[in-house]
Amino acid sequence: MSGDGLLKAHTKTISQDDGEKPALRTALLRASRRAWDDFTGGQGGRQHLIDGLTTAAGQHTMLSVVTTGPQVDVGLIRHHMAQLVVRLGEQLGTEHRKPAPQPEGGTAA
Repeated sequence: MSGDGLLKAHTKTISQDDGEKPALRTALLRASRRAWDDFTGGQGGRQHLIDGLTTAAGQHTMLSVVTTGPQVDVGLIRHHMAQLVVRLGEQLGTEHRKPAPQPEGGTAA
């Protein structure tokens, strides 16, 4: 998903609608991490573990994996996430979104 929470891709096992829910949660976690980094002077965490893992994946982009059960091998998931980010990070990148241009003399709705 993009850094602002819009779903960019998902597996065939979930629908677009179901993929948008973790994308939104991930964007909220990212905002929380940034606030924590500000509070700790940049010494905050790089990943979150809340029934899933989220990590930076490319420019303004994140990768999130939702886990399904208490017996999850977090180390194995983190390992595969890191490999995926190394392989696909550049392709996963997203430019900052810019506001749509306003017509001359118009105002935003």
